[in-house]
Amino acid sequence: MGMYASSHIYEDGLNIFPSSARYIVITTTRPKNMTTALVNALAWSTSVASTDFTITSNTSGYHLRVSSEADLIAATSLESTGKAGHISIGSSAVLYYVTTCTTKNLGAGDTVSMPTWSIWIKQPTS
Repeated sequence: MGMYASSHIYEDGLNIFPSSARYIVITTTRPKNMTTALVNALAWSTSVASTDFTITSNTSGYHLRVSSEADLIAATSLESTGKAGHISIGSSAVLYYVTTCTTKNLGAGDTVSMPTWSIWIKQPTS
């Protein structure tokens, strides 16, 4: 018997980002939850808007595009100094997603910018 999953599974799962994500946080290590991410933030943004996320699909799967808009991460002064290594996205209570980023030592006076990037869920195969 083959496998089937409705497109609603993927689309609804990715819709948590534009509907509820409020923070994008840069940390040194992988946080276990959103509280840890915010406490250990090197840089973070609270101006994340639903328009910063775009969901598309094609024959290879579903993509959530995270915008490079300047309001996402544009810190003129850092929350802390250290080596950037992870990007987290979440609400005030829930950590939705963590990925690695290009490592970079961040010091006083540094700024952080983020290119457009995607979260990709591949189409299932049986």
